[in-house]
This record gives sequence, structure tokens and C-alpha cells, in this order.
Amino acid sequence: MFEDKELHQTLKKKKFDVVLSETFDFCGLYLADYLEMPAIIAVFTRSKLSAITDALGEPSFLHYYPSPSSHFGPKQSLYDRVNNLCVEEKLITENIPENVHLKSWFPQPSLLADKRVKLFITHSRLGSTMELAYAAKPGIVTPLFADQPSNAQMLARHGSVEVYSKHDIPNWEKQSDLLRKMLLDDKYQTAATRLAEILNHQPINQKELVVKHAENAARFGKMPSLTPFAKDMGFVEFYNIDIQGCNLTGWPA
Repeated sequence: MFEDKELHQTLKKKKFDVVLSETFDFCGLYLADYLEMPAIIAVFTRSKLSAITDALGEPSFLHYYPSPSSHFGPKQSLYDRVNNLCVEEKLITENIPENVHLKSWFPQPSLLADKRVKLFITHSRLGSTMELAYAAKPGIVTPLFADQPSNAQMLARHGSVEVYSKHDIPNWEKQSDLLRKMLLDDKYQTAATRLAEILNHQPINQKELVVKHAENAARFGKMPSLTPFAKDMGFVEFYNIDIQGCNLTGWPA
């Protein structure tokens, strides 16, 4: 991409006012900066990546803000916080049951809108997470990797889903018990309905918000005055380690 000079010239000739780029892959952001575009908007269609938030001057504090791949919620023990820094993912290879149908695409929002659907089982990628939330349906979420664990915990906080470990997938009795429990307990549907109402009655329309931010960026371009100073702080300064050192030594007296 960076060696394609013809592409670079084509993009420059377009004279774009604003570049919107997904942060899951940094290439778009790098290319926009390389081509000196007037304004760049970083788009997060999933949980924020700590690598990009640091670059934007929004450091992630892992002691209360779980990493996207973390299986732990916002309230973490010492053990959880240690593991939050050392997330290990393992692939599960199992035979596909006969009652599982694999398709390249399903009209998922339409399926979720069907009144016959009482519960949804998902791996909790952000698309499925948001569609489940807006559809006001309870769910069993089994995160596998990447942002899925944090998405699952995000839904679980609202009480509309239960998080089911990927390591327990072979345990069909445990799955069956959980499924039966959720279908018979109205609290999950009540929580799911409330979550959907909250999302559908947000004070600011999300589509309008995106348009207004794009218009603002196109009008004013890059605004260095809004860049957090913390972006250029060193580790010692950012975490006030030097101040703590002064306190320990009694300086200044």
C-alpha cells in the first residue's frame, strides 16, 4: 500500500477533507497520515485497542479497564489483573455436530427480530453483540478470542446474557442446564428489553453524531491544541513515579 505511488496520487487528487479509518487495522491511519490528509477520524467498531489509544493520548489503565482479549470484567481481583496482562488464547478443534448448519451468511438481524427466537447463542463479536442488544433478546455468549471476551462481559453487566466458557463447549449437560435456566427465568428477557430501550433512546442519534464529527473535522482539520499532553509523557512522569519517589525521600522538605 505504501509503495503504490499511483494509488497515492489518485487519493491526493481526490482532495478529501476527512479520512475515516477503522482502527482494527492501522494501515488506513498510517496511510492517511503519510499522505498528509487534512483531518483523520479513527473509527472504533469494536473495543478500543490499547495500542491505538496510547497513540491517541488515551492510555488504557489495565487495573480497571480490561484489555479487549480479557475474559475478566471491570471488577478484577489481583489474580484477574495479573492474567489481564498475560492473555493466552487456545484454539478449540471439535467435530461439527449434525444439527449445526454452516452457511457463509445469514440475515442475522432479521432472524433476531423474529418473535419465535427466545434466546441467541453467539461468540460475541461486536456485530452480533450489538445486534443482540438492539433486538432485545437474551443470549448465551461464548467468546473465543480477540475482542469477544470483553464484548461478552459488557453484555453480562446488563444482565441479559450469561457468559459460557469455550472450554465447556463439550459439556452438553452444562449447556442444556444453562439454556433451560435462562428460558424459564424472566429476568433475562426483562434485562434484554431494558437494554434495547436504552440503546434506542440515546440522547444523541449516533448517525447524526458521526456526520457532525465529520463536518467538524472537515471544517477545522487537525487540531493539535486538543491533543492530550499525556501522549508525550514518559512512563515515570505519566504514572507519577517521580513524585512518589520524592514523597518517600521527604523531598522537598
